[in-house]
Amino acid sequence: LKETIVEIDRDNKHTALSHKEHEAAPWVCVEQAYPSGKRIQGTVQRITDFGAYVQVSPKIEGLLRISELSWTRRVKHPSEVVSVGQTIEVEVLSANEEKHQLALGYKQTQPNPWLTLSAELPSGSDVEGTVQSVSTQGAVIRVRDTFDGFMPRSKMAGTRGGKTTLSVGDTVACVVVDLSPENASLILAMRNEDGSVAGQQSNDWQGGGRQRDNDRDRDRDRDRDRPQPRHEPAPPSPGVTLGDLLRDADKTSLGQ
Repeated sequence: LKETIVEIDRDNKHTALSHKEHEAAPWVCVEQAYPSGKRIQGTVQRITDFGAYVQVSPKIEGLLRISELSWTRRVKHPSEVVSVGQTIEVEVLSANEEKHQLALGYKQTQPNPWLTLSAELPSGSDVEGTVQSVSTQGAVIRVRDTFDGFMPRSKMAGTRGGKTTLSVGDTVACVVVDLSPENASLILAMRNEDGSVAGQQSNDWQGGGRQRDNDRDRDRDRDRDRPQPRHEPAPPSPGVTLGDLLRDADKTSLGQ
């Protein structure tokens, strides 16, 4: 064991030693030791409003952000999922040797239920949900008692002046507009009375726009392919030639 003398107190006959300088820096080669996707065990050391710090080695702690705790739950505080002293399995999301940072994920160690949901509810599917909250931007609607989707105000049928007709607790018939398992996001809409999806442009308008574009392109191609009139070269302007001069000279010499 190598030691470095830090301080010598001759009066008290005391010598302070340290071996820290001879230890390898814990963050050296951390990117190789903890590659993305690797699953490791760690112990929750402390919890903050934005996440939890998990010790994965005696000298290294990683940050488990609140957004990485659950696939489906809207976690308001990390203590709802983990507790100090708890040993958990986490997945390495990224490591940075220079910044001494290690990003961890907890939900990644569990099956992603959004993959199953996306297979069962492709875009255009009808599904019922329960309104969880309403704002001027839209409403959070829970489907299948588990998944929270968002319905923008523009996709609510019957909205007027920024006020919605929805209330918390309402059961709503929805249409799946977009579902992203990777981002764990679900965008929903309502149907109008005629069955069309609220907030979407009509096919007639879109079709008319495409038809106008097609007509314009067809006219341009027709003008390009139409035979153009041929322009014959203009006849040479009349003038006196060398033959005319010689002929006049002969007539003069002959007395004609």
